[in-house]
Parts: sequence; C-alpha cells; structure tokens
Amino acid sequence: MKRIVAFCICAAAVPFAACFAQDSAFGRSPSVTPREAEAIKAAAEATENGRALEILSEASGRKWAGSAIWFNLGNAQMRASDAESAVKSYRKALEILPSFFMAQKNLAFALSGLGRESDAFLEMRKTLALSGGSDVPTLLWLASRAAGMSDNSAALNFCNQALLYDENNRDALLAKAVFLYELGRFEECETVAKRLLSEGNLDARALRLLGKSRARRGDYCAAVAAFKILEKSGSAENSDAAFMGDLLFREGLYSEAAERYAAAGREASIANAAYAMLNSGDFDGALAVSARLSGHERCKIEGLSKAGSGDLGGAKKSLEKYLAAVPGDAYAACKLAGVCIELGDFPKAEALYYCAAADPRFERLALYGMMRASLSSGDCVGALARARAIEKKYPSAEISEYVKSLKSYVSGLD
Repeated sequence: MKRIVAFCICAAAVPFAACFAQDSAFGRSPSVTPREAEAIKAAAEATENGRALEILSEASGRKWAGSAIWFNLGNAQMRASDAESAVKSYRKALEILPSFFMAQKNLAFALSGLGRESDAFLEMRKTLALSGGSDVPTLLWLASRAAGMSDNSAALNFCNQALLYDENNRDALLAKAVFLYELGRFEECETVAKRLLSEGNLDARALRLLGKSRARRGDYCAAVAAFKILEKSGSAENSDAAFMGDLLFREGLYSEAAERYAAAGREASIANAAYAMLNSGDFDGALAVSARLSGHERCKIEGLSKAGSGDLGGAKKSLEKYLAAVPGDAYAACKLAGVCIELGDFPKAEALYYCAAADPRFERLALYGMMRASLSSGDCVGALARARAIEKKYPSAEISEYVKSLKSYVSGLD
C-alpha cells in the first residue's frame, strides 16, 4: 500500500500566520489503494483547481474512496474558498481514520476561518492531543484564543510551550512579548523584544512594544528613543506618532510633541501643547505651533501668544476674530479686555469684562478687571464701586484693605 501524498497545502488565516504543513510526524497518515493513488495523482497534475475538484469529487463518490481522498478533496475545497464544504470533507476523512492528524488540523483551522471559534476550539484540542502537545500553529491559535478571553497567563503558557518546540519562531516570540506586557512583566517583555530586534530585523511590532514597555516602567527617555528609531525606519503609524507626542509632552518638549501630534492628525493635542507653552512663557513657540492648527482655535492661540510677547495690536486683532466666532469664551474675553486696557480702549475693556462676568468661573477675574479698567481710565469713584462689589462677593482681608485705601483716596479728592 502507498502512503498518502497531499497534493496541496491548505492555509488558514490565523492570528499568528500559522499554515498547514503538508506532511506530519503526528498521528497516522492513511494508506491509499492504487485507485486512490491514481485519483490523487491526477488531481495533483491538474493545471486548474477546478479540474482537481472534479476529479476528487468524482472519486469521493466511489465505494473505494478512503480518508486520503476526502482529505485532498477538503484541501481543494479550501483552495476554492469553500470552507463549509471542506469542513464536511475533513470530517469524513476523520470518520474513516480518527487519528489522521493533518485532517484533524485542517478541520480545526477551517472552522476557525469560518468564525466558528467554539467548534474550532474543540477540534484544536484534539489536534494538540494528536501532536503530543507540540504542534506550534495549534499552540499559537490556543494562545490567541486565551488572550481573547483575557486570560493572558494561559496565553503566555501556550506561547512558552510552542517555543519549546520552535525556539526561534518569531510569531511565538512576539506573542510572548505581548502577553508579558499585558501581565505587567515589562522587563521580561523588553528582553524578548530586544531578542527580536537583535537578529538584524527591524521589527516594527517589537520596537513599538519595547517603547511602550519602557514608558510603562517610567523610563520615558528610553521609550522616546525606541519610538524615534521606529519613526526613522518609516514604519511608524499615526498611533505611534501620537504616543510619542504624549511621551515628549510629558518630558516638557512641547514643540517636538506638537510635531508628532500634527503627524498623527491630533489637533486637540496640538492645541494642548500650545497652551502648555503659553503657561511656561514660551510665547514665540506657542505662536509657531498655532500655525499647525486650523479654525478658531488657531486665532485664539495666536492672540494669546501675541499678547504674551507684547504684540498688542496683533493680539487684539486675533482675539477679536476668535470671539466673533466663539463669543462665549470668557477666558479669551478677559485676555482681550486686558489688551484693550493696555491700548487705552477702556470702554471696550469694561464691556468685555462685563460679558465675561456672566460665567461663574471667571466672575471674580472679570470684577477685578473692571476695577482695573476704571482705575486706568482715571475713574476712581467707579473703581471704588467695583472694589466694594468684590468685597461683598469675595471678601478677603486684602480687598477690604484696598477698599479702605481707595475710599480714603477718593475722599481726599473732594
């Protein structure tokens, strides 16, 4: 009797790019009769898969059709993207020879390809048993399933088992690094990631994981270094740019952070970087970053930057444009009011502060601003009235003392 020779390799889309082997040392491989061998040979020599299907389908209807015929028919059906039929063929092959490892394995992956994960899991367990617990693609599928069920410890165990039989399997190594990361075992994760990177391959996935793991440990400079290498390699994605931006932001490198946020298309994050620069007194830097923005936020940051650097005319123009579009921004109104005081436009400053006072968060600031506007315009009586309003609403020793002093000054004018 001849041993079976499968004429095609059946591949399945599984999480770790596993594929079906053509031959196996596991389980049993069926013997074939001369008629089966002839049909399989004819199918293997067919130039088109459609013809191979015809040959094997016809053979499967014969009384002499054995496990080998059904197995090869299942492979041909998988090549034709007919997984449903392939499942039936593999099951038929296993009915005839239950210990047929490759039929069992192909059945499991075919079910997985159909999204029938529960059924696939049952068949994967049988596959693993037939392999003596050593089939790497099956182990990696089980690892992926365990991870999908948030059981990263079990997933890691499956990966470690796979690596016992294929210690250099890059998919298994990467998966192990991922599960170590998810379990918070960052130093071990980095060791595996470095191994993947030390073999002369610039693996973007390993580099990304290395950077994130370093960040989780609090080693932000080293994390930035990893992401910069990823960036220079041309393999960085938008999410990588955004993550790197967050790292740079944390380190106070706001301008560099803004560059990455721009690359990732994160306008809100660019604006946050600009505001951080304003708060740190880097007005020119904030103005430069504002150029990366679009819409009304750009005008606001331009205005605030120019106000901080002393360009009052430019600040007034930008903030007026912004408030025309977003009139309810009390903070911007207070800033513009302050600029108007510096420019001597006291009535406008008063009006802006009055509008801003409607927002409880800025009422106190607005009241002090109105008092300042009155004083700057020489209206000491009006300033006293503002000071008394502040004292009544927001009493403090300081404002009470100021009211007393201002009252004394106004009395001296009489």
